[in-house]
Amino acid sequence: MLAFSMDVEQLAGMVSVGTLLAFTMVAVSVLILRYVPPDEVPLPSSLQAAIDSVSLRYSNTVRSEDVDVDVEVSKSLGVDTWMRVLVWLVIGVVVYVIYGRNHSALQHAVYVPATHVDEIYKSSAESLSS
Repeated sequence: MLAFSMDVEQLAGMVSVGTLLAFTMVAVSVLILRYVPPDEVPLPSSLQAAIDSVSLRYSNTVRSEDVDVDVEVSKSLGVDTWMRVLVWLVIGVVVYVIYGRNHSALQHAVYVPATHVDEIYKSSAESLSS
């Protein structure tokens, strides 16, 4: 649909920005996960074994350089490309929020103050044991 209303160069710029943003988010996420203690991030045992078997000696250096390169390439894109991406991101967030408000599974949830949680837990445990 966008291909009919935009110049190919504009569309290519938006695709480049989207790809760079996704790649940067992955690189930053990997850096964050590298510094989080392993017992705070639950991983399946098979994945943990695979990670332990691979040498990650240069991982931190490579990821930080990835972020640096992504930022530099992103700077080379035009302001008009960033404005188009910003408009589409705002439209996407608005659609996400409106849809989420109307279709949320938590829309009819009952929220209980934290002070009453133990009381409710004890009464439900007593009723189940009876």
